[in-house]
Amino acid sequence: MIRWLFRIVCWSGAAILLAVGLVVFSPAHAPSGIAPFDVRAGDVYCVIDPADPDRATLEASDFAAFKPLAGLPLGMTAHVVFSAIDPVAPATTSVTMVRQVIRGFIGFQGLLMSDDISMNALSGSIAERSRAALAAGCDVVLHCNGNLGEMVAVANETPELTGEAARRADAALVARKAPEEFDTEAARRLFTQMIDDERTEFQRKIGA
Repeated sequence: MIRWLFRIVCWSGAAILLAVGLVVFSPAHAPSGIAPFDVRAGDVYCVIDPADPDRATLEASDFAAFKPLAGLPLGMTAHVVFSAIDPVAPATTSVTMVRQVIRGFIGFQGLLMSDDISMNALSGSIAERSRAALAAGCDVVLHCNGNLGEMVAVANETPELTGEAARRADAALVARKAPEEFDTEAARRLFTQMIDDERTEFQRKIGA
């Protein structure tokens, strides 16, 4: 029940914000839309026991889902290890994954940000993680937990954007548009209808 509700909240929220120009859309967790998690580790992005499909399977499934989004201005990496391609480093810190898969097979040429660098799916200090993400090909490093000491460490490791990274950042900013007038009541009605439709579909699937 929680899963379908979460999905519809994400869909409806993204659709509404995109429609009125309040956000620039960014596909997350490339090149996989699924992040393995372990609640026991206290981190919903702590990768354990990842599936090991071969490269052809990944290109036909997980990776293929990102191809239609390759022209978007922003993207985010995944802290997921794809053993068939790079058995050591997760995509965020893997030169092979960024160059061959995200920039290569998927063809994404927008501004590439890491997922939250403070998540325990990555090893090393915050500074080491930041350096590794940039060395792998991320343009910017995302840090989300609000820890000031960690924020300083990230800032110390991330240079000012130049060259292609700066060009991609400028292109992402240009992709913004002036917000349209927002009808709160109409959005609420749409949101409610989408939830009702999803609930009906969910109940149909479970035979309720």
